[in-house]
Amino acid sequence: MSDRAPSPSDDPDLSESEEITDVKPDRKKAIIGIVVAVVVVVIVFGVIFPQLVDWNAVFDALREVDPGELLIIALLAVSRYLPAGWIYSLVLPGLTVRQGTEAWVATTAVSSTLPGFDLVLRVAMYASWGFGLERATSGMFLSGVVEMATKLVIAIVAVTLGALIMSDLGLLAVAAIAALVVLGIAGLIVGILRSEERARSVGERVQRIAHWGFDKFERQAPEDLVDRVLAVRIEAREVLGSRWPQAFLAAFTNQAIVYLMLLLSLRAVGVDSSVLDWSEILFVQGIVILITSIPITPGSLGVAGLAYVGLFTLLAGQDASDLIAAGVILFRLAMWLLPILIGWPVTLRWQAKTGKKLFGGAAA
Repeated sequence: MSDRAPSPSDDPDLSESEEITDVKPDRKKAIIGIVVAVVVVVIVFGVIFPQLVDWNAVFDALREVDPGELLIIALLAVSRYLPAGWIYSLVLPGLTVRQGTEAWVATTAVSSTLPGFDLVLRVAMYASWGFGLERATSGMFLSGVVEMATKLVIAIVAVTLGALIMSDLGLLAVAAIAALVVLGIAGLIVGILRSEERARSVGERVQRIAHWGFDKFERQAPEDLVDRVLAVRIEAREVLGSRWPQAFLAAFTNQAIVYLMLLLSLRAVGVDSSVLDWSEILFVQGIVILITSIPITPGSLGVAGLAYVGLFTLLAGQDASDLIAAGVILFRLAMWLLPILIGWPVTLRWQAKTGKKLFGGAAA
């Protein structure tokens, strides 16, 4: 890149670093999230799944998966950490790809097990690398916009493709409504970026909503949300002005890897193209993206798996449900469990290195 990326030393609010890293997660919210996740998992795997599949047949299919195929799926799962970290570094100039990757895998692990702690961890990690609250908030907002926009575009394309193949007017209507929603959100974001007046108006609305929400819980709402929205707007214009093609390329690469993981997981357990072809798999992936766009459980645990199995079984027939469930479980383990096994050691190493105690334990 020809333009100079700002370094952490250029950040005007570095003095906030200590204050930021002292912020503690909402433990009550985390406990509620964990309880909800446990209840959903028990219902999905203990009540609903036994009505759909034969667990013995599912485990038999998993045991027969070739180790080489398991290795390929695992390598694909790990490879997506790099484009995910690249997005983080692109939207927060001065953050290296390595730091972005560490932040992504660490916060993914935490969000999948302790909901509500991940945002605090990410801000604290950014602060430990020299980024103040304003730039950290901007980076988090922009990465979220890039990732969600990419997922929604892929979902709309996938659902539209499936609807055209199946000549289903209902699905076309769903795709059209989703497209209108995405265009509306995109129009709002573009308007904020282009017009300071529009950004100020949005900030004032956010401020009013914050006051209303905080008053309900008898807490003091932050008073500088308008200024924060304007600051994020300036940061976004500077960052995305030259980097948005790379950011969306990284996000699409990430989602392409996810699709390959799902495809290979199904093929590894014996679900061949005569049962589910590539377009049907893409179609279902698009619908599940829409279903899980509003998180119900950490890492969509239970919810995504049930949606995949249910939708694939509708397309392929009940006879294939056991193999489908095995493939989906293999895919979800790679998506949900592997980041936890990798991300928590990264998190604890960062905690020991910086001396922070977000999750208890001794710090070095």
